[in-house]
Amino acid sequence: MRVREDEIADAIRLYYTTTHNLVEGAAPQIAHGSVCTDILRLARVIADAHIQLVRVRQASRDLFAETLGQGDISSELLKQIASLADYERRALSRRNRAIQDLDCQRIMESVTQ
Repeated sequence: MRVREDEIADAIRLYYTTTHNLVEGAAPQIAHGSVCTDILRLARVIADAHIQLVRVRQASRDLFAETLGQGDISSELLKQIASLADYERRALSRRNRAIQDLDCQRIMESVTQ
């Protein structure tokens, strides 16, 4: 199967547009309506990391389902599974760190008011 360059570019553009729209839609809810730019920035980081986490978990499930249908598991497949696990760990860490930062920012705001 051959994929043209413009098809790849369209797919990448759609991926980033969709991600951006999801992040922008989720961030105000995560920020609980706050208009503070720092809180909104952190809410966007949380939303983006969560979206990436959901996507990598779905990719892992898909890969495992594909793997179950095969008789033997190649070393290339094991590398893909390990790469997805590493990416999932990083996305989870990034999300958790952003949640901690958001909590700290909210505390700082409440103290200064």
